[in-house]
Amino acid sequence: AELTVYEKRGTVQLVVRQIRLAGEAGLKLEFERIKKKLESLGLFSIDRKKRIPDYPKKIAVVSAPTSAAIQDFLNIVKRRGSMMDVVVVPAVVQGDKASHSVIEALKKIENYNRRRPKEKIDVVCICRGGGSMEDLWAFNDEKLCLYVSDYSVPVISGVGHQTDFSLLDYVSDLRAETPSAAAEIITQKSFDAINKLDSLRNRLKQSVHYIFQSHTLHLERRTPYQLKKILL
Repeated sequence: AELTVYEKRGTVQLVVRQIRLAGEAGLKLEFERIKKKLESLGLFSIDRKKRIPDYPKKIAVVSAPTSAAIQDFLNIVKRRGSMMDVVVVPAVVQGDKASHSVIEALKKIENYNRRRPKEKIDVVCICRGGGSMEDLWAFNDEKLCLYVSDYSVPVISGVGHQTDFSLLDYVSDLRAETPSAAAEIITQKSFDAINKLDSLRNRLKQSVHYIFQSHTLHLERRTPYQLKKILL
């Protein structure tokens, strides 16, 4: 708007040139604008999604290193007995600098993979706990979404709670409802394999025990003469 003052009459005039919604209503309009733009570029297409490896050896988690989200993630990986290595790549996950910070963290991961191809990171998880639309706004950033959509490593978005959606969810290769859900998804195959091996081990122990008992009983039922003959 433009404010003008007519001195002779002592009047003030406000010439409004544009009106925009403020607060969350304004953010929702901006969300839809960016969403339509990204969708028109085909960035939400399933054909663009990279497959998440079943048994990743090394994963990177982009998050605030002292956040509850990262602690939940690490606790689940540890509890499930996964043998994968977890690398925490620090990033700011809220505020004006957050989207730039996440992009810089992703660049570090790509640089690491170029330097160490034999120890490369197989999957990247971008994690943050829940919050308001304003709190999570960094994950609707157009530059961040464009960068993730063309990223060389499969990306899982684990931002917010179940009901929270960001544009990062749409451009990532997989959306997890929460950071904890991201950890469960990424460890599911190895967790199932460990449980199956434990089950087979228990069955094997039971089978060996049964065979041992069966032969022991068979020997106990032999007469001394028969037993002596067997031993000779």
